[in-house]
Amino acid sequence: ECQKVGAPPEVSAKLTAMAQELEARQRTALVGLGAATEPELDQFMEAYHEMLVKFREELTRPLQEAMEFMRRVESQLNSLSISGRSLRN
Repeated sequence: ECQKVGAPPEVSAKLTAMAQELEARQRTALVGLGAATEPELDQFMEAYHEMLVKFREELTRPLQEAMEFMRRVESQLNSLSISGRSLRN
């Protein structure tokens, strides 16, 4: 997910598709191996996954906030330029 930060939409979509394909292959490989149940490893991996998800959220939050700020600024500039045009006419 970190590779998608700041990437164009088409690159982001391609990365998502590749990640989904990799996950599907990994699941198939685990099923084929008859994945032995190791509760401690499963618990560790779940906790690690949750930590990575939170880390990703923390990394993307400033970018999302900056994007929202820029949208508001753009909107305000657009409204100023529209009202400026009507005053000149």
